[in-house]
Amino acid sequence: AWKAWSENRAVDLIDSNLGELYPRNEVLRCIHIGLLCVQEDPDNRPTTSEVVLMFNNSTVSLRAPFCPAFFSGRSRLNTEEPIEQQGGMPLHDAISDGISKN
Repeated sequence: AWKAWSENRAVDLIDSNLGELYPRNEVLRCIHIGLLCVQEDPDNRPTTSEVVLMFNNSTVSLRAPFCPAFFSGRSRLNTEEPIEQQGGMPLHDAISDGISKN
C-alpha cells in the first residue's frame, strides 16, 4: 500500500471488480487514514478519536503519511524470532493466555 501511495498509484489498491461503483475520494481517504495508523513513530499516529473524526468528517484535512513501520524490504523484525510483548512472553502465548482468562 505504501509503495502504491508514494508513487501516486493508490487507485491500484482498489479491487478492479468494483469497476466504478465506489466513491473514489472516500476509498482514497480510507487508504490515507490507514497509512497514518501504521506510522513508525507512535507520536505520528492518530488517536482512535482522531480516526473516528477523520472517517466521519471529510472536511478534516489529513497530514501526509511517512513510510510505515513495516514496509517490505525494510522490516526491522527478525522473522525467525517470536514477537515478544513487554515481560518477555511471546505474543502468541500472551494472546492465548488472555483469551483463556476470559
